[in-house]
Amino acid sequence: MIITHTAMAQSQWLTNGTFLIASRTNGNQALAVQDGRLTTGASIVVTNTQSTQDGAAIWSYHFDNMLINKRSGLALSVRRINFISGVSPGTKVVQEQINTNPTGMVQEWNYFAATGQIHPSFAGDSCITAGSQLNRGVATIERCVAGRVEQSWTVVALPS
Repeated sequence: MIITHTAMAQSQWLTNGTFLIASRTNGNQALAVQDGRLTTGASIVVTNTQSTQDGAAIWSYHFDNMLINKRSGLALSVRRINFISGVSPGTKVVQEQINTNPTGMVQEWNYFAATGQIHPSFAGDSCITAGSQLNRGVATIERCVAGRVEQSWTVVALPS
């Protein structure tokens, strides 16, 4: 596990091996690439953990708090960024090519195990949020609300 210091707290990701990002409300639901797609821009959805069979719901840690999908090799991303005001609520979480450019904070994520919230590193007041149907649908970025179950995740290590 790596702990990095941010302006608001410490981010905690598993840095060895692979993991699921599962809903704390329903552990059978996890963040996955929609339909196991291999293309950039594919939506991240909350779906049944059976997506582990094809790797669509399996993630690994990459330097600088990037998360890489096992199946596609692409990074968890937010496509639209406004560097002045952060990210607009409702922005879809997608997968994109790994961007190691210093301005590529679109792919850096902070995870806080105590609350279960996952924040884009550039927008600490926003969180990955499950779709409109509790723990299903497209994952979006929304303003963080303490105790909101759609924003509560757990990182589950998978056997090697």
